[in-house]
Amino acid sequence: MNERSLVLLDNDLLLKAAAYSLSGSSKSIFDTNTLDCQILSSAKYVLPQLLATKRAFTELNKVKSELEVLLSSFVELDLSDAELQAAAALEQLAIRNSLELDAGESQLLAVRITRGQGLLVTGDKRAISAIELLFDHVEIPEQFVACLEQFMISILQQEEFQEVRAKVCANATADKAVAICFLCNSSHTGEADVVEALNSYIAHLRKSAARVLTEDTSILAAVP
Repeated sequence: MNERSLVLLDNDLLLKAAAYSLSGSSKSIFDTNTLDCQILSSAKYVLPQLLATKRAFTELNKVKSELEVLLSSFVELDLSDAELQAAAALEQLAIRNSLELDAGESQLLAVRITRGQGLLVTGDKRAISAIELLFDHVEIPEQFVACLEQFMISILQQEEFQEVRAKVCANATADKAVAICFLCNSSHTGEADVVEALNSYIAHLRKSAARVLTEDTSILAAVP
């Protein structure tokens, strides 16, 4: 049996996937039969508390249910002592350099560096920028991060466009850039326009994160 490829999912991605009612599609993309998908052990505590503050979200109970599905679908990350020490060092390095990399993202980055494999999928663009700038201070692998927009393109490859757009626009406040790409302020738009907008945003992000952002548009294509 081939060893499953490691995929690390950050808290921000999980929360936005729940807000967009994408638990089913997320489980399809991150198929645990073929991928070793892991999440932070803190997610089950942090995300419900964070969700409670999202007053602008519609159908909070539904989002809560979606989040529960996602949290129960993936394995909790078990960090070694060395990985915990590396994560603490990365977090302090980020603080000293005024970079927005929180404790959870530092742990995911430490695991990726220490284990030497895996794709990190994050919904936090600030974290991507921070990881890119850490290249100047610590040895980091290249092109191992996928962003929310790459995740959304993969979702569109799995689900019917109008259904996805309706889900995104129902909770447009979850992510401003995604809402813009899906033209949530317009009454009608086509899938080609949305995909073009997502790709345009990815290209824009890559200009400031060329070393860490994967070149692949599809999440599945980016998995080693």
